[in-house]
Amino acid sequence: RREEELLDEKAKLGVEVEKQKANVEKIRKVTQEAFQDAKGREEKTQKKVSESVERARLLEAELEQSSTREAELEARIAALEAHASQSAPGPPSEQEGWDVAEERAG
Repeated sequence: RREEELLDEKAKLGVEVEKQKANVEKIRKVTQEAFQDAKGREEKTQKKVSESVERARLLEAELEQSSTREAELEARIAALEAHASQSAPGPPSEQEGWDVAEERAG
């Protein structure tokens, strides 16, 4: 009789152990999925950051080019205005205007 009780208890514990193993496996699976999801989100975020940084660099370069072009044009306008105020016969050639602009832009 005692042996039957022990076998019955052992069977119940065996069932409980299997339930716990199943729970551990479920938790492991959910944890792994959450980790993979977080990793995927991190990679997407990093990619967006990299793209934003690259876009900012491109815009900065574009701004620098625009500023340089603006300075060149302002210098050329000043050269043309100076030439016009000297009341010389006829405007300077385009190359002369650019030469002066380059000198002033420097």
